[in-house]
Amino acid sequence: DGSIAEDECESMRRRISDIRKLLYEVASTFSSVRKTQSANGTGLDQDLRTESFFICEVSKCAEILVVFAQELIDPNSHSPKAIHLVVAGAIRNWFDPKVITSSSHIYFVLRNGISIVVAFLLGLWIWDYDSSMAGYVALMVSAKPGASLLKNLGRMQGTVLGMLVGNILFSTLGSKERFYFQCAAILVFEFCTNFIYHSSEDFGAIGALLAVFGGKVLMQQGTDEVSPEDLLHMESAAYHQFYMLAIGLAVNTLTD
Repeated sequence: DGSIAEDECESMRRRISDIRKLLYEVASTFSSVRKTQSANGTGLDQDLRTESFFICEVSKCAEILVVFAQELIDPNSHSPKAIHLVVAGAIRNWFDPKVITSSSHIYFVLRNGISIVVAFLLGLWIWDYDSSMAGYVALMVSAKPGASLLKNLGRMQGTVLGMLVGNILFSTLGSKERFYFQCAAILVFEFCTNFIYHSSEDFGAIGALLAVFGGKVLMQQGTDEVSPEDLLHMESAAYHQFYMLAIGLAVNTLTD
């Protein structure tokens, strides 16, 4: 008849309360399981991603139904807001002040921020506007101090080996059929390094750095014949990057 009686409104309010309780239980259970799995280092099961997506969509539909039922009971409960209030509320929802202002996050920002700024200023003042050291330090960002030293040494190993192997392969491609040899070298090198990345838990990160830095060297433009001057320039550039990486690691370690 187009109208909702008081007993119907009361019944809808009880159902809204029940749905909210169920949504809270689902969210609490999911959050608890995720924290437990993350603490164990296993994460969420990949075989259950479809079920997780289904539960997420069901929860979203339940929230929409709750809002719709509330509007039926009280049409004035969701009056339109000014656009600036909507935008301000959306921006506030992006950030959690409690998490941002926690001591661990402040310490994380200060520790890693100091490392990156120091590396950038060293490259700016001493090495003539060279930003590579700051880029390497940015790769060494870690949540906990001290424990990242071994990981940074692995990153250093992958970066150095990538540039070293890339330069060695690139210097051997000086022939009339350089283009075809270079394409083949890139395909073989990237296949091997990506295989390491996807198949090894211990050396996966090193394989990724091998693919990035070695591939960057192999993809640079060259001539049919590599002159001794070109080889000397490549070796000098590679040594400079090794030097920047070592100093960046020292800056990061001292800051930690």
